[in-house]
Amino acid sequence: MRYDFLIRSFFLPTLLKHNSDAPGISLTSDDGTWFQSDDYYKRRKLALLFINSLKSAKIDEWLQSFQTAIEQFENSDTKLVCVAINRPDRLRKYRQKINITYPLLYDPLAFEARRLGMSHRRPICKVGVLTINNEAKIALASWKMLTPSQVLESLNEKTEAPLPKSGNVKHINTDQALALMAQNHLLVDVRTTSEYDADHVQAAIHLPIDELQSRMTELPQKSKLIFICQAGGRAYSAAEFMHSIGEKEIYVLQGGMSTWSGPRITGGNSKNTS
Repeated sequence: MRYDFLIRSFFLPTLLKHNSDAPGISLTSDDGTWFQSDDYYKRRKLALLFINSLKSAKIDEWLQSFQTAIEQFENSDTKLVCVAINRPDRLRKYRQKINITYPLLYDPLAFEARRLGMSHRRPICKVGVLTINNEAKIALASWKMLTPSQVLESLNEKTEAPLPKSGNVKHINTDQALALMAQNHLLVDVRTTSEYDADHVQAAIHLPIDELQSRMTELPQKSKLIFICQAGGRAYSAAEFMHSIGEKEIYVLQGGMSTWSGPRITGGNSKNTS
């Protein structure tokens, strides 16, 4: 038994860090075949959904929303799977019941989910999403029912480039961002409208990255900005652009909304996840 699993067994699981190396995954599919991540790493992208019940209408609808978007996952060369602790025979019946075609993977005692930061302390999966890009790096890790578009967006993020040598663009975490916002720095969300509407920071200014150049005059200020996206890539591109035109004190929220731990508005409801 590996030491990382022993350590995670005694502490509450934590989300894997954005852009960290993805651990290996080996599970049995509901059809009896063996799913091994090594068959996909550095060849295809992976999107793993985690569920904690086969008797939840909300989970049924969530999984069905991914079935509706299955062609988009296939077109983006992404393997979509779902992980649960139930036996393969039950998973097979459940998959047929809710009419989805992507595989359900059997994870007894949430062993793999725990290593991936996607379980409770008890042997059960959390509900959430883990995406792995085609470089076998973590693109997104979230304990939320993200939409198919949010999941796909995380896999379209560019791998973060090194910081400019000038050091004017810096990565910061939630606590640092909140402290800077209290000092009149602006938080600018550069995601799409659908991503922003589903989950955002109330104080953020929404300005999609593909409109930044034409609409940047709408910003109350062009320096002292903090950019945020879903996982970090688009925010960094926006920050690089602002730095290239001479603006100062430009920051990027490391890991984007997938790591934001401050107050947020999700589905129209205010939440404090700190």
